[in-house]
Amino acid sequence: MNSAKSYIQLGIFSVIYFFLYFSITAFAAISPILIVPLAPIAVIIAAIPFMLFIRRIHQFGLITLMALLLALTAVLLGDYPLTLLSALIAGSIADSIALLARRRKQATLNYLAYSIFALWQSGAFLPFLFLRQSIIKDIEQRFGAEYANNIAAIFQPLTIVSMLCLVLIAGFIGAIIANKLINKHFARAGHA
Repeated sequence: MNSAKSYIQLGIFSVIYFFLYFSITAFAAISPILIVPLAPIAVIIAAIPFMLFIRRIHQFGLITLMALLLALTAVLLGDYPLTLLSALIAGSIADSIALLARRRKQATLNYLAYSIFALWQSGAFLPFLFLRQSIIKDIEQRFGAEYANNIAAIFQPLTIVSMLCLVLIAGFIGAIIANKLINKHFARAGHA
């Protein structure tokens, strides 16, 4: 596939992924407790465009670019800049796993690639482990004291680690479900 077509697909699938992921996680604005269940749900649903994307691209680096585009958008919308670093790391690892999957012709490795890719937004939660007080203060200024207190109560270190593990598991499950849906609906139509 030529690189212009690859970049167009990168843009299209990034927008679709962004729309699905953020339209689900946006409900966390109602209550911070919703962040914990919504992140894995969003990862499962957003697996469909990612798995379609991974089947269509054959260039190393495009998965990393997708993670960085998503992270940049998240940061521009108010996420913490550490999200860019987590996206770079998760995207690079996912890219490497996808490359290995292509070389070995072992598509099931793409499940692992998406599972790792799904951690691109972990930088939004990691500051709670290292910069807790300043993050809570920032949230209080942006969303009010009640929301900040709820966030502080919910995002304890064990909760954050558990949530990241849930996202990893949800990524794997989402990739399996997405692959089955793609094989059932898109592959037969010649779109996968």
